[in-house]
Amino acid sequence: MKTTTRLALSFSLLTLLLLVVFGATFSLASYAVISRQIKDDLHIEAKEVVKEHIKAQDGRLIYTEGADGKSLSDHLINDEVSAFIWNSNKELMGSFGILSSDGEDDFVATDAGPLEIEGNDEIFAEALASGSVQFSSRSLGTTREMVILTYPLKFGDQTLGVLQLGKQTDTIRQILSTDALILLILLPLGISLSMLVGIFEVRRTFSPVRSMVRNINRIQTSDLNTRLKTVGHPEDDLVLLSRSFDRMMDRLSEGMDRQKQFIANASHELKTPLARAVSSLDVLLREDGQPVESLDTIKHDLLEMGALIDQLLFLARYDEKGMPSKTNEQLNLREQIEKALQSQQRSLEEKDLTAVYDVDSTIILSTVPDHLFILLTNLLSNAVKFSKPGGTIEIACQKDHFPLTITIADHGIGMSADDLEHLFDRFYRGAQGKSFARGYGLGMAIVREICSIYEIGIEVKSKPDEGTTVTLLFSPE
Repeated sequence: MKTTTRLALSFSLLTLLLLVVFGATFSLASYAVISRQIKDDLHIEAKEVVKEHIKAQDGRLIYTEGADGKSLSDHLINDEVSAFIWNSNKELMGSFGILSSDGEDDFVATDAGPLEIEGNDEIFAEALASGSVQFSSRSLGTTREMVILTYPLKFGDQTLGVLQLGKQTDTIRQILSTDALILLILLPLGISLSMLVGIFEVRRTFSPVRSMVRNINRIQTSDLNTRLKTVGHPEDDLVLLSRSFDRMMDRLSEGMDRQKQFIANASHELKTPLARAVSSLDVLLREDGQPVESLDTIKHDLLEMGALIDQLLFLARYDEKGMPSKTNEQLNLREQIEKALQSQQRSLEEKDLTAVYDVDSTIILSTVPDHLFILLTNLLSNAVKFSKPGGTIEIACQKDHFPLTITIADHGIGMSADDLEHLFDRFYRGAQGKSFARGYGLGMAIVREICSIYEIGIEVKSKPDEGTTVTLLFSPE
């Protein structure tokens, strides 16, 4: 069963339930209201009968005509009420109205017999003893019912008998029958109508979903520009879903663009060391004697290309899954700096640079060794590349105040404000940097990714021809 059909059916069943509950509630309310009205009418009728037609004379009950000249019987027949009058000995003194003692409805057994109502002895006794009004009911045959009011006849301090008034409740039965008939007619109509309305509304509600499905099916990896753009209330669930999907597509499109740019840049950068290696091989093939210098150049270019590939793979893994999960270790900061300097030893010697560092040997950092090594090596590599020959690179650590800082400063060519703004962009190299030193523009991008993962602050200050200072601010453990 389709979702739309299932929802429409659920809507119809809910409508059916509401109709049944409404019909039952309305019928019960009608029954209660009419029953209350009948009892109130009987109570008022009893007071009128006593006031106008029943008197006490010498300790016994007598009948009189009303002020309008009507007899008690005429009065009751006009109001569709039956009356039975009993003395205090429970002797029937008279029956009046629609039903009498000899009526075909067998309201009483005989002219002089007691009223045959279930529990009437108790009702009669309670009315005489307490002087309070009592209500009861009696079935007349199989289709009708009568509400009976037992009203004590008190004159002064004496209760001389009781007046019992009865009124048929055919009106209630008719209303209940009419309600049931209306409900039987409305149920199939209501179910059919609610089914049609339900199907229409569900289809109308789900039309944006169909549109979303069509748009999603059109999306290809070569074209990620399709957006759903569902129109509706900002808080509507489908609108929220559509906007979430569009934001996801924005991220995917942005990621694909970055990946394409990454591949294009990587391909371009890999060609450079490969071209140099091929050129050196060509020279080697034409030279006589020992080609030591050419072989050394080839080796250096291949090592440089291997380092570039490592950097590319590092960034690719980070873009795909974030920083690889590894276990932190307690590392001596001075030893890690010395290890990073050792990796740059050849470059330091080639440019006759001096590295000066003042780091307390007791400083311990809890981090991943590989990541700390990459962080320090990339910063030192940049300092070496852009330092002038014979210069000095200064490494300092400050632990006496929060946070712990590591500063790496050179006195090289420095950077312009524009180059500093793009310092952490992948493959970006400033105009002056391109002419001064070889590189691929990936080192500082990797530094930024590592710092963001470990919540390490990084500050860079630089001026052209004065040098660059990079400060790392480590958060507490």
